Amino acid sequence: MGRCRALLGALLLLVGGIGMAGAAATTTAAPPEYPFRNPDLPWAARLDDLVGRLTLEEKLQQLQHGGAAQMTPAPAVERLGIGPFVWGSECVTGLGTDGNDPHGTAFPQPLGMAATFDPALLKRAAGTIALELRAQRNFDRENGVVKFHHGLSCWSPVVNINRHPLWGRNDETFGECPVLSSFMARSFVEGIQGNHTRYYAAAAACKHLDVYGGPDNLRYVFDADVSQADLTGTFLMAFEECAAAGVMGYMCSYNSIRGVPACANYRTMTFFAREQWGFEGYVVSDQGAVFRITESHNYTANQTLGAVAALNAGCDMEDSDDAQHVAYYNLSLALDLKLTDMATIDASVSRLFYVRMRLGEFDPPENDPWRSLNMSIVSSPAHVEMARDVATASIVLLKNQNETLPLSAAAKNASYCLLGPFADNADLMMGKYSPHGSTNVTVTYRAGLAAALQNASQTASFQYLEGCTGPFCDGLDTAAVTTFIQQGCDTVLLAVGTSYHVESESLDRSNMSFPGAQPTLVQTVLEALGTKQRLVLLVSTAGPVDLAALEQDTRVAAILDLIYLGQTAGTALADILLGETSPSGRLPFSWPNKVSDVPPIDDYTMQGRTYRFAQADVLFPFGYGLSYTQFNLSHLAAPYILPVCQALRLSVNVTNTGRLSGAIPLQVYVEWPNAVGGPIRQLATTTRVFVDAASSKTVQLSIRPRELARASDLSCFAPKAERLEGNVLQNVSNVQNHGQCCTACQQFGDRCEGYRFATDSGTCELLNELRGPVPGTVTSNYESAHVASRLELQTGPLEIFVSDQQPTGPRTTGTNVLHTRVQLSGSAFVSECL
Repeated sequence: MGRCRALLGALLLLVGGIGMAGAAATTTAAPPEYPFRNPDLPWAARLDDLVGRLTLEEKLQQLQHGGAAQMTPAPAVERLGIGPFVWGSECVTGLGTDGNDPHGTAFPQPLGMAATFDPALLKRAAGTIALELRAQRNFDRENGVVKFHHGLSCWSPVVNINRHPLWGRNDETFGECPVLSSFMARSFVEGIQGNHTRYYAAAAACKHLDVYGGPDNLRYVFDADVSQADLTGTFLMAFEECAAAGVMGYMCSYNSIRGVPACANYRTMTFFAREQWGFEGYVVSDQGAVFRITESHNYTANQTLGAVAALNAGCDMEDSDDAQHVAYYNLSLALDLKLTDMATIDASVSRLFYVRMRLGEFDPPENDPWRSLNMSIVSSPAHVEMARDVATASIVLLKNQNETLPLSAAAKNASYCLLGPFADNADLMMGKYSPHGSTNVTVTYRAGLAAALQNASQTASFQYLEGCTGPFCDGLDTAAVTTFIQQGCDTVLLAVGTSYHVESESLDRSNMSFPGAQPTLVQTVLEALGTKQRLVLLVSTAGPVDLAALEQDTRVAAILDLIYLGQTAGTALADILLGETSPSGRLPFSWPNKVSDVPPIDDYTMQGRTYRFAQADVLFPFGYGLSYTQFNLSHLAAPYILPVCQALRLSVNVTNTGRLSGAIPLQVYVEWPNAVGGPIRQLATTTRVFVDAASSKTVQLSIRPRELARASDLSCFAPKAERLEGNVLQNVSNVQNHGQCCTACQQFGDRCEGYRFATDSGTCELLNELRGPVPGTVTSNYESAHVASRLELQTGPLEIFVSDQQPTGPRTTGTNVLHTRVQLSGSAFVSECL
């Protein structure tokens, strides 16, 4: 085997610099009908017909044109009447990212969506975004517009784990909990793709497969060293949920995972996604990631090998930086060298056209369920109201000393002073990938609060001072700030934060401090406060900042966490401040006292990280948030014994004992008292329940077996019952010494990636450097065996806690927590329960 590799490597070094430049296909007039346009035929038959009519050049062009820069759109095939197709819209918070576009409704960032703890609300929001995408697509089709970010292919959502407070992309995630992230991922996918029985409204793609979470400054070269248990029990959970929800795509990430670049990782893209989870969609690379397999990771000797590594591992389409850096230009050469084959090419092309078929591209126009939508629905009053609902539900009340909030807008002669760089800057209400065309209609904190106060009171006064500009607080005039505060307002509202200028893709924060001169601004305000003035701190951020001292400072009466609220930021804030809505947001991440309390960002061990594994005190725990009203939980009902593989069904009574109506995000947690290692506790389910003042509701809850399971010890996955060459085996039991192969694989412990089982020798060998079957590179028949952890239900007691906060740890004094113990009657892998 080593000799074969050496000969192959020498050959490739000779030819590695040769590439294939993409060329336009010769076009002819399209016949009126083809079977691939017949909606009465099965999808597979239509795809076989379409792909069979394409030339090799036409096929490769589809794989090369993934989206960015000059590579948009995927080219037309005019002789078949196939038009261009735009991949890769950023849909996660709304339609479009170009400031010159008609503005789409701008929802809060995904981290804010997660703070609602309301998957059902997110599904409705995603459905709203899908309708606006369809309206834009109808407009573009009628006007001949083909433009990046205007397609029905969404490269959203991000389902990576928020595992360090300084990671620049935390705002794009659904937080630190893989269970909450899974719930939110499913809701987003189902909302975007819609519930039509035949067509998808838009096509979601979950990213970034797989182990990606900083340091983002090193994302092109970083290698994430992750254990099998953490891979299964944390990093893969939300991606698997995407597959279960029917997601149409994945995007593989820039970094390597245990030495293998993510976009060349056969194990994640094929073994897990397609073979274990049943994923039927396409995989696209992150922008430039395939080219960087060779250029940045030095994983292969040249771009031909890099392209082969990606394609054979399961990456169907390359999203390149530009037209000059496309590794897939080399696939024609790779075919000549027999490093890949037409079956692999055809499979990838078929997956791409399957998405387009499910979007209705090749069906009669009259079959399109959304054909009547037009641009009048984009940012319509109903859609803006939906964004307001999400933004309001996402606001987290962190501190409310002496019931400072809600403000009494009707109080006679009440006076309010608002200041700070975030108070009246629409751009700072958005994340990096928000619809920035919406900033011209965004309601800032200043505009929203001024309008609400004017409507509520004829005598209240409202004054504003910027104090300094931008997230770095440029041009701070401390004397002007002091004078403004000392004019004697009853309530001072200070708007500070971070913004995407400080934390975003490729830009991690270096510390948890407020950026620039903001700490000086905060201190100036504190020193200028009079003894009867109240300070309300409005913190706009995508993650924890240094609040430990401010939380303890009695001069700070209240703190609100505002996670980039989007278009309706000011309206939503006013709803909370003035008591139109009781706050119900909960933190989807742990807020440490200081950044040194968290393991380093380049350490991918989950031990000591997030609420699931850490026992150190934090300033605000995962799931924390205050309300203006009070809830009492009672009458928890649960079975004493739970048969394995059955859902755990609970009921609980919720009574609103306060004066205000409000919503409570019920949280159910599970602990495994007899387990060794792994998570301490884990969210099992959540639902947001609205209860009128002085009223009660009985809430039914259901927990799937998946959320009661833990990552198992290592298991050997049986290989497929087929050979690369030679006769197809009847079943896996015909493979001699397969058990011996598994034993040999397991001896490698959790470093095992994939192994070749040679049927002629009965030995188990490490897969070659391409981490996947490569036709022509070996002479023996072989199987692939994988060792990995799996989610497992284990016999024994389960401790179940129901609360509106995380039930154990800091800040739980006085929290209403119900507890019961359930006995799980057997053991099983979750995959066996399906």
